[in-house]
Amino acid sequence: MKLTFGTILLFFSMQLLADDSPSSILDSLLDKCMNESSSICGAVLVGDTEKENILLSFLNVMKSSAAFEELYVKTYGKKKYAELIDAYSLTISPLTSSDFQLQSTTATSATFLGADNTTLSIIKVQAGWVIDLANSTFSPGGESGNNDMLEFVNLLAGSHSHLIKLIKNNSSEKEVFKKGGLYYLASIYSLLPDEQKPQLDSIFKEHDADVTSVKKEILNGASN
Repeated sequence: MKLTFGTILLFFSMQLLADDSPSSILDSLLDKCMNESSSICGAVLVGDTEKENILLSFLNVMKSSAAFEELYVKTYGKKKYAELIDAYSLTISPLTSSDFQLQSTTATSATFLGADNTTLSIIKVQAGWVIDLANSTFSPGGESGNNDMLEFVNLLAGSHSHLIKLIKNNSSEKEVFKKGGLYYLASIYSLLPDEQKPQLDSIFKEHDADVTSVKKEILNGASN
């Protein structure tokens, strides 16, 4: 195929348009928050301090998820890690635009809809594109739902910290699996409907524990 100047120009024009698509812009913003310092990430988050804390906590637990997965696989193998995650969803994959569907777009804004009805909005300001937290929704439960979500991600990050220490202290895979299960159940406890909580309470009781003591263990382990 003979390439003319016009063909080459069209090709690069298409590339530039693709790079400026709402999805690519969102990926660029999320990448900054995943791979750059918290100050750089904070510069692209505007509109709501409470939601900023939730998003930063989610991004933090995505980082700790990657660290935990890497160590678990290295120590016990991919098969054992797959068994753990199949039983307990202890890790969260990095957030990308593929987790959302583009809901609406203009020349200076775009709104994305997540599978769980969360929304993420981006807007173009004088300094460039930013994530508009004022028009983003992380929990359909309002403020109380946001608090439960924040507790969940903080507990999950604490679980990773505690479990990583257990692995580094040469704990058996069976022990880490057991602790990981209890930590996961404690992390999701507040997100569950009240009618499902007695089932988890019975599991904690089997291990001579309760949700409060397990949460305390997670947070104490993370702070030590």
